[in-house]
Amino acid sequence: MDKFENIKEIVLKRTKSLINYVKENWQVSAIAGLSIVLVVLVIAVVIPNTQRKIRIKQADSLVMSQVSAIKQVKTVDFDQLESTIRKNEKVLVAIVDPNDKNYDQFLEILNDKDKMAEFDGTMYFFPILYNEKKVSDFYHLKGGITLIYFENQQEVERIALDNQQEIELYLVDHLNSLLRPSSDELDKIAAAKKAEADKQAAQKAEDEEILDELQNSSTGTSTSSSETTAQ
Repeated sequence: MDKFENIKEIVLKRTKSLINYVKENWQVSAIAGLSIVLVVLVIAVVIPNTQRKIRIKQADSLVMSQVSAIKQVKTVDFDQLESTIRKNEKVLVAIVDPNDKNYDQFLEILNDKDKMAEFDGTMYFFPILYNEKKVSDFYHLKGGITLIYFENQQEVERIALDNQQEIELYLVDHLNSLLRPSSDELDKIAAAKKAEADKQAAQKAEDEEILDELQNSSTGTSTSSSETTAQ
């Protein structure tokens, strides 16, 4: 019992001493406490996030290198897709899952210079390297390789590629078809050409009319001069 009382007394004394120390040195204690919190945050949050970003960048570099030599293809990093769609009035994007069963075939055709020579547009290549569900839900993806054409940030048309033979035979055709003007655009182009042709025809008719008037005026003046001379 005496031993227990002695231990209790020692604990109380040390606790009081610690409390008194903290009261007397509260600034030092506060700084020490904040330092501990910061260290915990760095270990728990900053380091894992940094490591994750490094892994994503490494994966980005590895995947992007597979299409970097294709002149018709521009790569889009994991944080650039939305800004790419916003900044371009018209943009064709390929959203692809590198783990898709048809991915290798897709890459093979993209790297076939003879076939890609038939495509003179630009395709933005975006690989899904993380947040797969979020990206799939946002863009309503049904397969691992999807071509989407945007105009003024609005989706106009899309083609989902889920067949190896289709990719091999028609990938370039699909790329060209998405970039071709729509029927509405063709109508607008035809209307603009017709308006320009009508304008030129009207200008030509006006110029001819003015020329005729000048010629008639010149003829009339010559006749009047001849009559005056004769008198």
